[in-house]
Amino acid sequence: MPYLLIIFAMVFAQCETKEDNTQERNLAIAAVALSQQSNQVETTLNFEAYSGSSQLACGSTTYTLPSGQVVYLRDLRFYVSSISLVKADGSEAAFTIYDDSSLPTDEQNFQVNNSLGSVALLDFADNTGSCTSSSFSTTSATRTSIKGTVASGSYTGVKFTIGVPSALNHYDSSASTTPTALNTGTQSGMQWSWLIGYKFMKLELQTTSSSSVLNYHLGSTNCSAESSDFSDATCQNSYRSEFTVQVSSGTFEPSTQKIRFDLEQLVDSSVLTSYYADGTALACMPIGTPTGSGGTSTSCSPLIRNIGLTPGDSAGISDTTSGAGTVDTSNQKAVFSIQ
Repeated sequence: MPYLLIIFAMVFAQCETKEDNTQERNLAIAAVALSQQSNQVETTLNFEAYSGSSQLACGSTTYTLPSGQVVYLRDLRFYVSSISLVKADGSEAAFTIYDDSSLPTDEQNFQVNNSLGSVALLDFADNTGSCTSSSFSTTSATRTSIKGTVASGSYTGVKFTIGVPSALNHYDSSASTTPTALNTGTQSGMQWSWLIGYKFMKLELQTTSSSSVLNYHLGSTNCSAESSDFSDATCQNSYRSEFTVQVSSGTFEPSTQKIRFDLEQLVDSSVLTSYYADGTALACMPIGTPTGSGGTSTSCSPLIRNIGLTPGDSAGISDTTSGAGTVDTSNQKAVFSIQ
C-alpha cells in the first residue's frame, strides 16, 4: 500500500507540473497577444493631390499637362487597400483601417473594415466649379486621409494598393446593407455600369479650349458570376496597382508628412499631344483601349503602364491577354511619393 501511495503521488505531481506548464504557456501567449494589441497606435495617413508643383483642386484653376494641354480637374477619387508601413530593413507592419463605425459621424462614408476585408476611399472632388455637373456624380464631401492603427515603431515608407479587394469588389452597390464607402447612395459614380465591380481610380480632366475630356478609369475586368447578387464573382484581370513610397532620408512621420498623388507623373506621355486641341476626347478604361471619339489603342497604354500595370497587350487592344492587369513596376512612374 505505501508503494501505491508513492506512485500515485508521483503521477499526481507530474500531471500538476504539466498542467502548470500548459497554463504558463497559455499565459505567455496571451501576454504576447496583449502586448501586440497594446502596441498598436492610432495613426492617420494624409494624402494630397498635385500636378507638378500646383495643388489639384476643383474650381477655376487650370493645369498644364506635360504634353502641353491646359485642363481643369473634373473628378479625382481612388480606393486604397492593403496598407502597411515599411521599416528601414524592408519589414512591414500592417496598417489596420478603421471601419466607419469607429469614426465620428461627420467622418463616415469613406472607410470599410468588415469580415470581407478593408478599404478606404480618397476623394478630392468637392462638387464645386469645374467639378460641378450631375454627370460627374461628385459630392461636397471629400476625404484626404485614412485613419487606423499600426504597431508602434520607426518607419521609412508606406506600401499600399490602389483598388478594392476582390471580396469587397462585388457588393450589390445599391443595397442598404452595402457599406457606405461602396454604396451608390453615398459614393455615386464609383461603380461600373457595364462591369461587375468598382472603379478603383476615377480621374477626369477637361480642356479649357473645348469640351474635350480625358476619362481615366481603372477596375477589374473580365468578371463573371453565377449568382444574381455577384457574391461569387471572379475577375480574370485584376488591375490593382501597388506602390511602395519611401522618404528620401530619416523616418516617415505621418503627423507631418503627406503621401502625394502627382497628375503629371500619371499622364506623362507624348501620345497625349494629339488629343484635346482638335476636340478629340480620350477615355482610358482598364484594358488600355479607349472609347469615345478618335482614340487609338496605343494612346492609353502608356498611362496604364505609368501607374504600374500591364495593358492588355503591347497595343492595349485586349484584356484577355495573359498578364493583362498584373502589376509591372518596371515602367511605373512616381505617381505617389512622400512629401
